[in-house]
Amino acid sequence: MKVKLLRIGIAVFLFLSIIGSDLFSTLPVSATGTDTWIVYGGTGTGDWSDTNHWSTGIVPTATDDVVFGASSFNANGQTVTLTATSYCNTMDWSGVTYTSIKLDIAYRRIYVYGNVTLNSGVNIYNDYSAGYFTFTTSGGTQTITSNGGTFGDTGHSLILNFEGTGGIVNLGDNLAG
Repeated sequence: MKVKLLRIGIAVFLFLSIIGSDLFSTLPVSATGTDTWIVYGGTGTGDWSDTNHWSTGIVPTATDDVVFGASSFNANGQTVTLTATSYCNTMDWSGVTYTSIKLDIAYRRIYVYGNVTLNSGVNIYNDYSAGYFTFTTSGGTQTITSNGGTFGDTGHSLILNFEGTGGIVNLGDNLAG
């Protein structure tokens, strides 16, 4: 009986040794680091909370650097929509190659704890009643660089909110709305 268990134990050990590195390296363990928005279901348009759109398979947290790059969208005019309060450490849209790309706050709140970088093809806006884009700091320095991207649009309220104590928010260039 002990021999059979030993053989099973060795077989399981060998099996896990052979596939373990591939199997366990693809399992999402935590959402710290960089999370990139990706095309899913044939489009870059989608819900921020949809794990299928994030490269890690996990919705970003306050410790994650969020990147929207050249492969995040596959057509002009695509929109990322918030359906819940959302968080990220930094937000970088500088690699987006399509135009009229939007982040719709959708009367929700998003908290950003680090730098925000847009580009000229990006608009952070709110398609409903008041939505909050909140810069949160606790003693550090944040930089907002629009690169010609815009915050807000006509007819809807997007509130840029600044929270925290002891921090500094720098404007990397002129903000447009």
